[in-house]
Amino acid sequence: MSKLMSVDSGNLGEYEVLAELTRRNYVAVLTGRNTKDFDIIACNKKGTKFAVIQVKSIQSHDLTKFRLTEKHEQYSDDQQHFYYVFVSLANDKINKSRFYVVPAKDVAEFAREAYQKYINTKGPRVAQRKESSMRWFEVDENKYKESDFSILDLED
Repeated sequence: MSKLMSVDSGNLGEYEVLAELTRRNYVAVLTGRNTKDFDIIACNKKGTKFAVIQVKSIQSHDLTKFRLTEKHEQYSDDQQHFYYVFVSLANDKINKSRFYVVPAKDVAEFAREAYQKYINTKGPRVAQRKESSMRWFEVDENKYKESDFSILDLED
């Protein structure tokens, strides 16, 4: 599969997550494009449990490191229903895309800690690294199992 433009891979990831949630018998809707911090709202069929989801996609089936920005370090206790679904898009017709569901709190902690470690480590040619708005999240496949949507806690 040829490399997609960034916006196209983002759209593809969102629709694949919608399809997966629907396949698992949840109600899921894509938010409007002007919704700032999340892409999908999902709930159980009774409407008694819900999750808001930010989708992050990468165009490699084998990678589990996703680019974020400094805003993803932010988390507050009123966001307990906020999750990320990281999607490693399939790059051929044989493999399927891979999904990793992670609570927003865990993403914020990882992004904050990884950035502090990065900024406090000397670079190869510089004594002090420059501040940057770039952050990242690397999926720990021992902690977050592929396609484990039970983390959303949407069961009746």
